[in-house]
Amino acid sequence: MCEPQEDYSDRGLFLVRVEQQAFCLPKAGNSADDYEDAFYTPVTSLPRHRSHRFAIADGATETSYSGLWAELLVNAYGEGKIDDRLDAKDLDPLRQQWKAQVGGRPLAWYAEEKARLGAYSSLLGLRLFKDGPLLKWFAVAVGDSCVFQLRAGRLVTAFPLTHSADFTSRPALLSSNCGEGPLVRCSGRWKERDIFFLMTDALGCWFLRSIESEARPWEALLDLRADETGPRSFAQLVHDLRATGQLRNDDVTLLRIRSKG
Repeated sequence: MCEPQEDYSDRGLFLVRVEQQAFCLPKAGNSADDYEDAFYTPVTSLPRHRSHRFAIADGATETSYSGLWAELLVNAYGEGKIDDRLDAKDLDPLRQQWKAQVGGRPLAWYAEEKARLGAYSSLLGLRLFKDGPLLKWFAVAVGDSCVFQLRAGRLVTAFPLTHSADFTSRPALLSSNCGEGPLVRCSGRWKERDIFFLMTDALGCWFLRSIESEARPWEALLDLRADETGPRSFAQLVHDLRATGQLRNDDVTLLRIRSKG
């Protein structure tokens, strides 16, 4: 569902405005402080951009301070401090930041031992930009956070996973210690009024499973509000999906992005 990969640099002035909204919730029974996903959305008050950058990440619950690692990754991608190669040159400064912040906290001996093993997180980065007269997008991913492109009520792109069975309990992740992770990239074109959804794994799995059941899950996401209550709130949708067994109890994050023309 992707065009051949191209490594686009940020170039040209990007005059198409987009509107964005972020939705997030921790696991049921957990507080907001336990939320270990992370996301980045650009500052939309700036009138002219070379590109719009978005990112989403899912810190692995089983590792220490994974939420911090996820936050460092999305902010670095969104601010252009790491490029689409996600190589050691870009990741090592973030690893040093993670170690410095964790090392500055008082930890029990067993927590110190666990912290030495490092943190792990997925990362999905998306850039929307203009290349001459064309509107193009470029995405990079490690792990199972996903982007879906919708056009005229039809799914036209799913990346990096395309089937609900692709989600496993041990996805490839980026480590705060070393390594670069199995990176995949994808590019394509988009049009005004296209909609992009970025989702962490639990929501992405529900989305694809619903499509496989010939449902249209994006309809439930188009009019969502960030209000904490109400029939169209993100919290109510997540509660209902969890209650009916359609959504695994995990941190959930959604970015909804659409052109304003």
